[in-house]
Amino acid sequence: MSAAAATAVRVLVVEDDPDARYAVSAVLSRQGYDVLQAATLGEALVQLERGLPPHVVILDLKLPDANGALLLRRIHRENLPVKVAVVTAYADAAAHPALARFPPDRVFTKPLDYDQLLAWMATLD
Repeated sequence: MSAAAATAVRVLVVEDDPDARYAVSAVLSRQGYDVLQAATLGEALVQLERGLPPHVVILDLKLPDANGALLLRRIHRENLPVKVAVVTAYADAAAHPALARFPPDRVFTKPLDYDQLLAWMATLD
């Protein structure tokens, strides 16, 4: 995806660890993505309900106020046109029970491989 194409793509990074959230946001911003951030599920829900919801959500499952899978479930139930990548420390993330019913578009394990993330983002064009 070219930088010009990426500019129109809003990405919401939902991660409670400030260093990890900043790192992911910085990598995406340098590629031209419009990056929003949330440290909690509550903050993510506010971003989702705004007039311009994100096109993509990069989602941590373990958040301080709730399981991030609740956001994924809401996106599925409301049939929102949002792609979701879960980033988690769970060794077998794909088998995580919270993801069985509402699977994300992609699962990445921590530590996040930014090249893989950017390659996936490029496929969303």
